[in-house]
Amino acid sequence: MLPTLLTAAASPDVVELVATMMRDFRPTGVRPAVTALGAADLRDVLTTIAVPTLLIYGDADVRSPADVVGRTCAHASPARRS
Repeated sequence: MLPTLLTAAASPDVVELVATMMRDFRPTGVRPAVTALGAADLRDVLTTIAVPTLLIYGDADVRSPADVVGRTCAHASPARRS
């Protein structure tokens, strides 16, 4: 999980912040939630969002590539279609 969590450009402060948060990681509690969220395909929910929504994504995201996730979601948003 960690090798793709941050880019090599992440500042030492960010790396330390993430490390601090992960020290309290409880696998038996987190594993079911991560598994459920990872398997869920919620793209169809995007069309039901009726308020302005900011989508943030980047080219360095290897887990959710911008061309797959970000741009797909942006093109599916209700604001884009109106």
